[in-house]
Amino acid sequence: MSSLNLGNELNVVLKVKKQRQTEQGNKCLKWWRLDWKLIAGCTTKPDPDGGNSGKEWCRMEREAGSNKDWGWCESELDYDGLRQYVNDYYETEIIAFNKMSFAMQKLQPVCAQIMNKFKDIKEQQDTMFKTIADVKIQYTYMS
Repeated sequence: MSSLNLGNELNVVLKVKKQRQTEQGNKCLKWWRLDWKLIAGCTTKPDPDGGNSGKEWCRMEREAGSNKDWGWCESELDYDGLRQYVNDYYETEIIAFNKMSFAMQKLQPVCAQIMNKFKDIKEQQDTMFKTIADVKIQYTYMS
């Protein structure tokens, strides 16, 4: 069938990234403090500008020439990887379907010949059973 195993490969694609990063591509600090609490990666707590959007953010190393030491976190899900996986999966399935369709088209005349043979055999069988029945009837009258 297909060369891709939907269950196993999809699980690999859906795994979260090991180290989160901001939407701009800066790596989040793995561990940092916020209000005397240790935070791992991203948080939905109010951001340093006072916003409480519920959107994830993290501390990051300061960029050169910037005072900003935090950024909005990129999604945990690897959407690009997921999109690529789905494209590859369906491309593989389409190729397999086309091969199967081609094989079925090639088999169609052979199957039609086989069906015609079965019809011929059925007709011969019906004729044979009718002949046997006629012989029985004649034998019964002769006895």
